[in-house]
Amino acid sequence: MKEYEFPAIFHVAEEGGYWVEFPDLCIYTQGDDLEEAINMAGDCLLCYVDEITDDVKPTPIENIAIKEGEYVKLIKPKYYKCNKNS
Repeated sequence: MKEYEFPAIFHVAEEGGYWVEFPDLCIYTQGDDLEEAINMAGDCLLCYVDEITDDVKPTPIENIAIKEGEYVKLIKPKYYKCNKNS
């Protein structure tokens, strides 16, 4: 399986928590706090990974403009290991 890593912008939500956007993919998610938002971003990207084509290239993180209070992080899809005993 091909490895992917895309920049995500973490925005502070007015109602609390964070909303997350992947500007290269036009997909979004959210979390009640930054840790949950990061985890949800990995889940979100995993759900979208089959839709990513070779012509979609991640924007270099240093080229992403953010506003005060926003945060950018490279996110990989959150792959889960299957436990055959559960």
